[in-house]
Amino acid sequence: MRTELGEIERRHSVLMENRHKLEAALRKGEQNMRSIETRMRAQAKEPQQIQVIELLSVLAKQQAERAAIHSDFAIQSRRLRRQESAFKQLRRYERVADLLIGVGGEKVDGDEERSQLFREYRILRSQLSKLLEQNSINNGIPSWNAQILERLNNGERNIINTSKNVNNGKRRDSESPPTMSNFGETFIVSKQNNNQRNDIE
Repeated sequence: MRTELGEIERRHSVLMENRHKLEAALRKGEQNMRSIETRMRAQAKEPQQIQVIELLSVLAKQQAERAAIHSDFAIQSRRLRRQESAFKQLRRYERVADLLIGVGGEKVDGDEERSQLFREYRILRSQLSKLLEQNSINNGIPSWNAQILERLNNGERNIINTSKNVNNGKRRDSESPPTMSNFGETFIVSKQNNNQRNDIE
């Protein structure tokens, strides 16, 4: 058990190191993606260009979701195998308990066999308590892929809101201001309307 525990701790440290490296690489890639998309949206002048950028963003998001779903499926498969192993141990635990209690008409011959069953009973009970606790903890925690995708989706919403503000500013700048002739005509028409109202009164 000590040897297995040392091996598990070693694998855990290696996995944590790999996870930190992957998270750092993902954060760097996410920053680069946001910077490129922001520059592309700032340079886009036509609606078709904006639609192409949005399409590329959606395709990248779907590709990330497919990769995350594939990885989550592998994680769920491992969890199911652990649960199946726990169920097998649970059935063995019930079998040993029935033998000790004498359920089903089966009897234990001799004290040596009974003491061996007691030892197996205690081992199975300890293993089951740990397995059930691990399963309850693992099922309640969202997967790492879901957490990464949530951050990516939040970042994408921020990019979309920023691009909308930029595009709205471009539209306001592109609108032609009223010329002096139009302004004069508007002033004359409004003045004539006011004079007509005064004559009627």
